[in-house]
Amino acid sequence: MCIRDSINAEYGEALCLMLLGARRLRPPPVCAARLYSTDQVQSSKRSLQKKATVLRQLLHAQDRQSFIMEAHNGLSARIVEEAGFEGIWAGSLAISATLGVRSDEEVSWNRVLEVVDSMANCTTIPILLDAGKQLNHDAYASTKGVQRAIRKMESRGIAGVTLNDSYGRRSNSFLDDDDLMVDAAEFCHKLQACKEALNSVDFQLVACVNSLVDGEGVEEALERAEAYATAGADALLLATARGAEGELQSFLAGWDKAKECPVIMVGDTMSRSKMSIYSDLGVKTFVWSNQNMRSSIASMQKVTKRIWQDHGPQDISGDPSTLVPVQEVFRLNKDAEDKVLEAAPKVWNRARPIDEMTRNFVHPAFFLKQLRERKTEFFTGVPDSILRDVCQYIDDNVAEENHVIAANEGAAIGLAAGHYLATGNVPLVYFQNSGLGNAVNPLLSLPHKEVYGIPMLLLIGWRGEPGKRDEPHHHVQGRIMEKMLEMMDVPCQVLPDWNQGAAKVLDEAYARIEKDKAPYALLVKRATFSRYDRDFEELGDLEGYTLRRQEAIEAIMDGCNNDTAILATTGFTARELYEMREDRGQPQQDFLQAGSMGLTSSISLGLALAKPDVRFVCLDGDGANLMHLGTMQTIGKTGAQNLCHVLINNGSHDSVGGQPSGGYGTDFVNIAKACGYANAESVSDPDDLTTAIQKMKLAQGPNFLEVRVVGGARPTLQRPAISCAEIRDIFSKHVSQCDPIHTDD
Repeated sequence: MCIRDSINAEYGEALCLMLLGARRLRPPPVCAARLYSTDQVQSSKRSLQKKATVLRQLLHAQDRQSFIMEAHNGLSARIVEEAGFEGIWAGSLAISATLGVRSDEEVSWNRVLEVVDSMANCTTIPILLDAGKQLNHDAYASTKGVQRAIRKMESRGIAGVTLNDSYGRRSNSFLDDDDLMVDAAEFCHKLQACKEALNSVDFQLVACVNSLVDGEGVEEALERAEAYATAGADALLLATARGAEGELQSFLAGWDKAKECPVIMVGDTMSRSKMSIYSDLGVKTFVWSNQNMRSSIASMQKVTKRIWQDHGPQDISGDPSTLVPVQEVFRLNKDAEDKVLEAAPKVWNRARPIDEMTRNFVHPAFFLKQLRERKTEFFTGVPDSILRDVCQYIDDNVAEENHVIAANEGAAIGLAAGHYLATGNVPLVYFQNSGLGNAVNPLLSLPHKEVYGIPMLLLIGWRGEPGKRDEPHHHVQGRIMEKMLEMMDVPCQVLPDWNQGAAKVLDEAYARIEKDKAPYALLVKRATFSRYDRDFEELGDLEGYTLRRQEAIEAIMDGCNNDTAILATTGFTARELYEMREDRGQPQQDFLQAGSMGLTSSISLGLALAKPDVRFVCLDGDGANLMHLGTMQTIGKTGAQNLCHVLINNGSHDSVGGQPSGGYGTDFVNIAKACGYANAESVSDPDDLTTAIQKMKLAQGPNFLEVRVVGGARPTLQRPAISCAEIRDIFSKHVSQCDPIHTDD
């Protein structure tokens, strides 16, 4: 199948024509097609622009040759920069070899990023990362997986990456192992996903074209190159093979987009004359991909053998060409550090230092240290998006037994009370202010100073803060929160957004807690804490799940007739259901819950009892269901035959940061059976899901279906553009117009 047929089969004729036609799917960055002179590139470096910008200018320079040299760790990267090279090639072969394995496929992606991170931190020139076959692994087959990987690269100071359009080789391109080409449409989709995930327009996506190496011919290579450039590739890396000079020259002669999407080549085996020929054909950037790694092996083999034979290094210690003095190691490190510091951007505000415009943050590490200094060692609560950074830092730096994510806010108050009774130390309870309702009775009847008098510090995320954009239900809670706390005799104040201010307020809070022997609340506004990103594998990926929530919702929509009304729990589930109706051009008709976490199943049961001739499908979440797990017993007790309870389980509180919910470790199916559901099963495969939906339609309920999915949502996911009141009216009208359930359905 040719490239055109492949893309046509996958995306349809219209997109095929767009991908392979003269017009691009998206316009290139404004500067992408400019011609950069030597002076402009050097000026860019002198003016300390971002490394990605420097790399873009370097690759698109049309008036000179440029060279990028391989490095495989921080020290070799420093040597490359000191030698005068303008860019660093972080080669997959070199890195994997220095880690003691034969192929980059045997090295974890996080390990590779650690190596490249050390290179970026001690150099000032841009790094082009050779991703090898890493991003063709199953773990990065999904759009979400590859987007997560590309964001990690960008966040670590990498300026560009080469994506390989082949897979299957267990070693590398220097060996004659079998290899397979990635489907062109699939590779274009991956390029588009990467482009959408990037924050910088200058980060360079370089697509490696392997068609000539794999014997597919010049025409196939040009078709792939055209598709890759249209899908978002900023440059092409043309893989070379011995004896294929004629094909290479034919490709370059036929490539008419060298200005918009230049070709770079690996020049490891090229003579100067061949490089001159390719340069005349438009190739201006050449990569030396493994010389530092290979030369270091030769040197180490020579020196190690000599020391072994001489029973010591005494005969070579005075030869600097063989063994550099230790002072040279220190010099390299110091010079590189000085250069990095010198290159750091310096912002001057001449005679007008308006520092009050500078944004301040409380650092999660500082905050945790302050709490521990006050003997707070136990943390519990329900995750919140505003508290995301500090909660994730606590989860990473506190022992598992001392940080418990509770099912609901009231349970967290109970956990904290138990800890104080056992230790006498003040615990910390965190939650979003929308969860204050779940905590009202526990706060009034347990730790209140007129009841048991149990000290605890409350950290409350302030959604719906007056003057800030938010959802209607958050505005209601945000407006009355301080009054609620005052009526509950819980003193509170806003946590300042700088370290010293936060420490002062903590002193005041702990003094009041000690005096009253009662709770004290700190209110946290958005962006109070500095960013903290965890570097961890998604729980769903670790469990081997591949189904996405959106795919599960689509399958459920496809399986529903006009005798069915759907309700979706708060968070990403409701938002994805709304967007899928819009994408399909279908009228909105579902109950999209906003707030009231954990009550979707109760609302569904109320509907099912009131309208026994209509089938109701409740799309629930694991965190929401656990928050009010007792509702399952109520559903089973009532025996609502027209209720289908679908639990989409991603093992996390997805829409507030992805913190673990405990969902994967909960046997919901047996809980449902024990509660009296007529039928209960669990699926994680798309085909099994389709079968389960059909069975659910035919069986009398209440029915329970757990669908295990991976976490995350598409980055462009929006909130519904209709009000809660409109959702209420639209849904009520749909329920009134639903067809009666047929017994033979």
